[in-house]
This record gives sequence, C-alpha cells and structure tokens, in this order.
Amino acid sequence: MKKSIQCHGCGSEMNSWDIRLTKTFKAKNTCEKCFCEIYDMDEDGFREQMEDFFGMRPCQGL
Repeated sequence: MKKSIQCHGCGSEMNSWDIRLTKTFKAKNTCEKCFCEIYDMDEDGFREQMEDFFGMRPCQGL
C-alpha cells in the first residue's frame, strides 16, 4: 500500500496535481490551497496562471 503524502503547510493529503505543483516550484510538499494562499490568488486564477506560464493544468477530476 502506498503511503500518502501530506502538505507540510496544512497537513492535508496531497493529490497528483499538488505533487506536480510541488515539483514545478521545487518546494517542500505543498498543496494547491497553500500555494493559493502564498500567492494570494483564488483557485481558478492560480490554475489559469499555471496553464499560461507552465502549460500545466489539473486533470478533469479536480
């Protein structure tokens, strides 16, 4: 069984999108919610920026 990864900021369980963001920013395990707080953005705005600058977007399930 695979061990879940926790966000170091809020302790929530990270999903594959959070892990991709963490690798992109070369950060310590950080979830999207915490990135949004760090950059003072809402989720939609943050995702739009990720797509514009890095060509990244989460899977349709998120």
